[in-house]
Amino acid sequence: MKSNVPARLKNKIFSFKEAQGFGVSQYQLNRLIKTGLVEKIAHGQYRDTKLIHEPELDYRMAIATVGIPSAVCLLSALVHYQLTDTIPKKVWILVPQKIRRRNPRLRLLRKRDPQWKVGIIHQNGYAITNIERTIVESLLFHRFIGKNEAIGALKRALKSKATTPQKIYTMARLLKVDARIHLYLEVLSQ
Repeated sequence: MKSNVPARLKNKIFSFKEAQGFGVSQYQLNRLIKTGLVEKIAHGQYRDTKLIHEPELDYRMAIATVGIPSAVCLLSALVHYQLTDTIPKKVWILVPQKIRRRNPRLRLLRKRDPQWKVGIIHQNGYAITNIERTIVESLLFHRFIGKNEAIGALKRALKSKATTPQKIYTMARLLKVDARIHLYLEVLSQ
């Protein structure tokens, strides 16, 4: 066996099935892990250790772990839009309520009706809530990320002109939570 990662697996996240498809046996994969050339990042998910770390890779790994439909949300999305200085220890993922996964790298936000067609952007192999939905959900679920964090993100987004109060209110109305968001927008606009 070669002492390096097969060319088709270099610089990517891959599953054991994908590795097998390229002729890598379980034994060979274990040797690559022992030599430090490949890292196991989740159950059945591996990556080339020379892969440059970017948050988007974590997002793709998270989506691959929980499956579709799912989307990056809350604190991870706030980081993506540069609306917080907090560095999350886990990737926050919006999933249907029935999804159950235990993974130390993920924080699941289970919703009965996630409304997958409202405010979710698909890009670069993952889905993420748009800036307006991220702010609305941060305000709604402030008990998970902190009220100061949610209000700070709202203030930052408005100050940087990344969005407007009208767009945020429209998103809240589409998500049918406008009555709960209206007060935050009213207070900040005074």
